Amino acid sequence: MTDIAVALDRLAEKVGADNIVTDAEALAPFAVDGVTPSVLVHPADEEGVAATLAWANAAGLAVVPRGAGTAMGLGMPPRRADVILSLERLNAILEYEPADLTVTAQAGVTLGQLQATLAERGQWLPLDPPRGGGRSVGGIVATAAAGPHRLGFGTPRDRVIFGPRIAEADG
Repeated sequence: MTDIAVALDRLAEKVGADNIVTDAEALAPFAVDGVTPSVLVHPADEEGVAATLAWANAAGLAVVPRGAGTAMGLGMPPRRADVILSLERLNAILEYEPADLTVTAQAGVTLGQLQATLAERGQWLPLDPPRGGGRSVGGIVATAAAGPHRLGFGTPRDRVIFGPRIAEADG
């Protein structure tokens, strides 16, 4: 067994083997600007994200985070994209305090999902980036995506009270 296979086995213990994709054909749609990854990981929780980052860091692999995948063509093309770290499964709204006008959401929550939850209480988040409803909140914040509403309500930076939980490269 190769070193990478042993390392993948260890990662599978933490995130589940079903949440790791290594099949080249299945990975092709996850290419970023023509750079196809070797591994796609779909962790179900923050611990899985941290474990994936620690694993990739120890193996010297380049990680590209991915939410809904709607803005993967933005920015400079990557030199390497060894691992795609999908945050789609981190799609829960963790806290919502309508009276305080605050909501805490995971990075994979789509803007459409968030707006639907807020609408139940007559509220909305004044962000309208292109292809907005299907974009992940994490991706919107990461790319500072904004539409015409930014003129009256500001950008994501103006709307987010930043208290993120961050997994660094070492997990």
